[in-house]
Amino acid sequence: MNGLFFCRCDQVYFGTFCNLTRQCQCSTDLFCLSPSICVCPLNKFGPRCYLQRSTCQSTNNPCHHNGFCIPIDDRINLHRFICIRKEGYRGERCQNISKALNKYNPHQRKIILKKIASGYNTMTIDVQEPFNILFTQIPDGDYYLTVLRERFSPSEYIQTQVSPKHRCHPVLDLFNETFRLYEYPRLVKYYSLLCRQDSQLICFYDENCMCMCDSNCFSNCFQFNNTMQYDCSGKNLCYNDGRCFFNNETGPNTFLCVCSDCY
Repeated sequence: MNGLFFCRCDQVYFGTFCNLTRQCQCSTDLFCLSPSICVCPLNKFGPRCYLQRSTCQSTNNPCHHNGFCIPIDDRINLHRFICIRKEGYRGERCQNISKALNKYNPHQRKIILKKIASGYNTMTIDVQEPFNILFTQIPDGDYYLTVLRERFSPSEYIQTQVSPKHRCHPVLDLFNETFRLYEYPRLVKYYSLLCRQDSQLICFYDENCMCMCDSNCFSNCFQFNNTMQYDCSGKNLCYNDGRCFFNNETGPNTFLCVCSDCY
């Protein structure tokens, strides 16, 4: 008879007919995955969860302001812990109150105008403010990513060039007709696809953002106004159709006029 069938038992039973009950050997107040596997709560450890932790006890929470205490793995350290802080607090033990910041600080955009002297193909720009990204725009034309760096180093001399490979393309020029019909929220999900498809692509832009392809072929985008009218925000202070430029888009303190050829 035994050769005609067999019984496959659940975890809590054993025996030929699954008629015997396994006894959980774990401590109480925990989850017994099987008779030999115990899932310990945060305040206990050991093979059977009988050992009490000295840290993260409910009566002596080392985390301030009701932070959630999590012990470090007992195989690494018996006394270390980390605190999961609640919103509004900071610090290793949630001991400091965070200052509320309701002000959003976008990327600052500053404009420097420079003309290449007749007979030359180079120019020098002196930049006093720290910066990480430098775009060059041909008047009424394309953008070129000429400088990209993580940290600003004062008194640094940077030599770069404007070449076709540095050009930032309008994003709709990079997608086919199918993608162009997508709504904007759906279209931006495919921006990283452009970086992966073309390893030479370094930047592109849409009506709201400028995007750059990183070393992992992902797109990093930030707000960028590429439809800016150089008329000092509608208050052109220049005569004879001169073009008016603010030195800073977000908080200008001076302006500059670029005159027509006859003035």
